[in-house]
Amino acid sequence: MTGITLIYLSKRPGGIDLLAASLKAQNKVDGFNWDLVVVDDWPGRVERGFAEKYLRDQGLPLTHYGPAMLKPFPWSRSGIANATNTGVLHATH
Repeated sequence: MTGITLIYLSKRPGGIDLLAASLKAQNKVDGFNWDLVVVDDWPGRVERGFAEKYLRDQGLPLTHYGPAMLKPFPWSRSGIANATNTGVLHATH
């Protein structure tokens, strides 16, 4: 069976509702699986849990929702690479 993991990186105050609306509208294809990994670094949103619940309530195949892993060197400027690596670690396809 084929499939993909969609990795969504966010560090913005909005957009989760647009993500859910656009992914819900996608056509389902028999024999093709996909899942969603969200790496969200907007302060406090992961801890509140409302965005994760919203995505799950929309019926999206969310396999991970959380912040980026801690950077090994806090002074480094590799935020996007760090978030991407976090998403790849949680990818299932």
